[in-house]
Amino acid sequence: MGVQYCHPMKLSGAVKTWLLWLALSAAFFPIICFISYVGLMIYGSQRREAVTSPAPPQFPILVITSHYVASKELLTPLEVLKCTLSSGDDASVVLQENLAAFTEKHKDYTFLVPPGAVEELNRQLRKHEAYNEPVIASIHVTSRADGREEIHLDASIYDDLTNESWYEASAREFNPKFQRKVSSLGASIAAAFLVPVPAGLLSAAAAALIVWIRSRRKRAARPPAHETQVPQI
Repeated sequence: MGVQYCHPMKLSGAVKTWLLWLALSAAFFPIICFISYVGLMIYGSQRREAVTSPAPPQFPILVITSHYVASKELLTPLEVLKCTLSSGDDASVVLQENLAAFTEKHKDYTFLVPPGAVEELNRQLRKHEAYNEPVIASIHVTSRADGREEIHLDASIYDDLTNESWYEASAREFNPKFQRKVSSLGASIAAAFLVPVPAGLLSAAAAALIVWIRSRRKRAARPPAHETQVPQI
């Protein structure tokens, strides 16, 4: 009884392409996801959205008031940040959605930053911490000849959430101009939703190309048909 040999089963080109597509998709997904995330973060950090009055609810404004002491020196629900200047006044970062309640409580408010207080204000803002992490906050003020101020306020209290505002301020009024809000969590979620389609298409194209190149190489390596014929005696 002769010995029978089992030859390994050969996979069809379609099956090979499909398996290769799965492998490439798993490899391409995290790479494209990371590139998309970085791209969205760069785009968001350079883009600011024009706003009109009334400002959006999360639009931050700096308000100067006379000094007051909150319970146990904690922030009230109406404030995002608060610091006391050497002049004795308080500087509070308030969101638009809380501004009416805040100014109603502190009727001596002004939106103008005192001359020469910007450097001190930046030092005070950077002393704050959120969840044991330093707060990324700053203010830039440009005085105008008409007594108004051009203000750029960075009220980012978390390193993964940017909230910046640009506005014109007078003593009792402000005119919103731009806002920039960037969330690293939002960018990562957006990247995860954007990636599957391009990753799948790229993987499919790469898999088909690889299988096609391999098949061509195999055909080129085969000897011509006339060389494989057995001479007849």
